[in-house]
Amino acid sequence: MSFDGHLIHWCTIQRATLRQDEYRSDVRVYEDYLTDVPCRLVAKNQRQFDTVTQQWVVVSGYLLLVRADVEVGEGDRICDVVYEDGTSEVGPFAVRSCLTRRGRAARHISLTLERVS
Repeated sequence: MSFDGHLIHWCTIQRATLRQDEYRSDVRVYEDYLTDVPCRLVAKNQRQFDTVTQQWVVVSGYLLLVRADVEVGEGDRICDVVYEDGTSEVGPFAVRSCLTRRGRAARHISLTLERVS
């Protein structure tokens, strides 16, 4: 099976632009950059204890796989992930890191995501 056969989900990638609000302050506004991008969202890890606050919290880390020709970078956002059964994960998720996985050529990009609250 080729790698594209593993991409059974779809998502929307948003990119930030700077605009000025009514007080002439720069405000970051996210707009849809790419839509219906084939991807694969994987729940990767969970952390349960926060040593700073000494409390039990659950923080989930996610991994998103996309084709190598998709233009995505740190600071972008992922939203509206649609699973193969038609259910959706609204998000948004912030892209924290991008890692291009290579064989003889670039095969795919692994994105580390963090849920934005």
